[in-house]
Amino acid sequence: MWDGSDNSSPGPALQDAAAWSGRTAALVCHERLAWLFRAISAPDFMAVEAASQNAARRAVHELNNLAGEALAEWTGSAGSTGIRLTPRGRRLCVALLTLRVEHERLLSRFGEAFGDDIRLLDRVAVRTSARNQFAARVASHPRGTLREEVLLELAGRRFITVAITHESVLALGLKPGLEVVALVKASSVDLCVGGGGKIGGDQNRLTGTIAHVVRDGDTAEVAVDLGSGLTGIALIEGSGATRAKVGQRATLSFPSDTVIIGRVA
Repeated sequence: MWDGSDNSSPGPALQDAAAWSGRTAALVCHERLAWLFRAISAPDFMAVEAASQNAARRAVHELNNLAGEALAEWTGSAGSTGIRLTPRGRRLCVALLTLRVEHERLLSRFGEAFGDDIRLLDRVAVRTSARNQFAARVASHPRGTLREEVLLELAGRRFITVAITHESVLALGLKPGLEVVALVKASSVDLCVGGGGKIGGDQNRLTGTIAHVVRDGDTAEVAVDLGSGLTGIALIEGSGATRAKVGQRATLSFPSDTVIIGRVA
């Protein structure tokens, strides 16, 4: 196997990867990784047409940020602009190709249900600092020029609205029926106990029963059982923290622009 060092030869593994790149790009649903496979088919530099440059440049920046090292370079060559993979980026393509081929073999052996299990493992393995992490499905999203409101359906036919940019909608490939993850920081969530308090009209609302309260001075972390296996978390300060008690009905509210949408590759 090629080790990715600058002075090593790509060898048969890289040649095989280049030959498979067209087929593998179709298998890779995540746009960032798809750009890697398109680029590996070029011996050194892959020019990107003007209409696709924004998406390709964003993919390069995100790949490098998430990897913590350079996998690809967005650069110009002979009057054109495009992607040049680093040795590490090419090695990653070989590794991902191998995983995809093995994945196909397992699917052929165990059936499509195995693929569903793998996708579920991908989703539950994601770790973030956001206390509220909900599996969701895109219900609809009215198209806009710069900003869009995406409607997400959670378990139990609960719905929340997410305000994100049009560019982010395109980057994530959001469309009705797509499975995503909705992330909300606990500090962005307000808690309304019983019938008290007012909730603005632009707020998402999730109602349930307080299941657990952890207090630290005048701050409380409140867990609300929302039903259908869902739990919402709010970090409350001041008088609201002292009023929250286990067993009370409560509503969690948060603005649509505080929700982050994630998609499992």
